[in-house]
Amino acid sequence: MLNWSFTDTNESFILTLENCALTYITGAQAATADAGFTLARGTLDEVIAKQTSFPEAVAAGKIKFTGNAMRLGELMMLMDEFPRMFEIVEPKRTVVA
Repeated sequence: MLNWSFTDTNESFILTLENCALTYITGAQAATADAGFTLARGTLDEVIAKQTSFPEAVAAGKIKFTGNAMRLGELMMLMDEFPRMFEIVEPKRTVVA
């Protein structure tokens, strides 16, 4: 269980992975969370876009955390990564004889 708090949007979330389902609760923080992260939403966007890494953002002071930050690393290792550009709909292929 991870707490997320976004400083620029004043949003908070609890992120939970349980029974292979990743879910979230809006507007709450769990007292028993494994870790908590406080950051601007734009910083998370930069990490997702791979413009920076999570450790680099922590080192730069853009992300503050409490608890065991490695729990986020464990969660991210479970995620599949797909190519960013792929054809959603492929054209109908015709066979030329």
